Amino acid sequence: MLYKHGTDNWFCMSLDLISHLYLGFVVGGAILGIDSFDAKTVGIMLDYSSDFSEELLEVFEQGTHVEKSLISLERCDAFTKLPSEKYEDEKIGKNKIYSLDDNSWPSEGKVNYENYSMKYRPNCDLALKDINIKINPGEKNRNRW
Repeated sequence: MLYKHGTDNWFCMSLDLISHLYLGFVVGGAILGIDSFDAKTVGIMLDYSSDFSEELLEVFEQGTHVEKSLISLERCDAFTKLPSEKYEDEKIGKNKIYSLDDNSWPSEGKVNYENYSMKYRPNCDLALKDINIKINPGEKNRNRW
């Protein structure tokens, strides 16, 4: 998150620098062409070029917002194209690949652990030891930790 704020600040400073250079170019052009511009025209040029900074920042912020939205859409699309994982069917005893269109895919989620133990690495002590838990479809824990 810190990097996002840093890049946003750098981006705003860069746009301010560009708009100030543009304002300096307009002022320099007004000074060099003082004989061809009257006071009204110079005032309008300076007014519009000072608003240029805010408008430029708004355009680029909206553009980056659209780009971020399209990137998240692209990632969602990439996830839909991932290959299905292998699922070991207990009845058959072999790996079978299921797709989302397959009617034999389990229609309800059920989790059942009997005497389950696990450790993080082979050389560590057990983190979970002989856990027995059964979670039926539709259940959820309403307790807050």
